[in-house]
Amino acid sequence: MRKLGSLIVLGVLITLISGCGENNREKAIAYLLGTPRESDEISIVVFNDQKLEDSFVRDLQTNIDYINNHIRIKDPIMNVNLINVKEYNPYKYENIFDLKTYPSIILFQNEELLAQFHEPKEILEYVQNEKDK
Repeated sequence: MRKLGSLIVLGVLITLISGCGENNREKAIAYLLGTPRESDEISIVVFNDQKLEDSFVRDLQTNIDYINNHIRIKDPIMNVNLINVKEYNPYKYENIFDLKTYPSIILFQNEELLAQFHEPKEILEYVQNEKDK
């Protein structure tokens, strides 16, 4: 009987620890971005709940190309991740980043969330505004 009680307590602790990890923002960002980036490097993560439309992907690529060729020539955007929240993920991105509508585009720099958008053109507008500051 005592072993059963110990196993139940252990099970509850494991559940609590693993549940807390699913919503850990810092760990989720580190997981998304992978290896540490250069100080000024911008990374983009696009969250979606279904297959992205070809037109969306084309607009995303066009805006990133423009940024890399005209605004951030010395420090281009090199890291872009597409994450389907309906597939298995080790973190609950919907909760961590308060994702309500899709696609959601998040810009990161130095593992810090810079901005969140829904349209690729908003990335270009943001980068242009930051350059002008």
